[in-house]
Amino acid sequence: MADSEGSVPFLALDPFAHRQFDAKSGKGIPIEGCTKENFIKKVNELYEEAKKKETAVLVDGYAPFCKHIFVPNFTQTKSAYVAITSENRSLLQSEYKARRPTELAVLSRWFPKEKVKVGVAVEN
Repeated sequence: MADSEGSVPFLALDPFAHRQFDAKSGKGIPIEGCTKENFIKKVNELYEEAKKKETAVLVDGYAPFCKHIFVPNFTQTKSAYVAITSENRSLLQSEYKARRPTELAVLSRWFPKEKVKVGVAVEN
């Protein structure tokens, strides 16, 4: 897909990631306040800006074909984390959970989302 200037953007959104834009998918934290098209356009803009500044743009991942790009949250996406405080500690739940029957269960802890206020994700 070419941009308005006719050039092909360096980064694209894989169809696997499309579910992150669907709040009803139940898969992870949904990206809010931004369409897929506007999201990838903005990520490419941030990528090009970082290249001009000669800052690290793509960071090596777990395998040679895997790269990460870190950008500030420019959407209304909620944070996936809430700090544990003395005020909310009593709401914390825990359980040993396995994603699949063949996996070893690990201790997981979470807050029920209806019990805590979650803000928009920000850089720390």
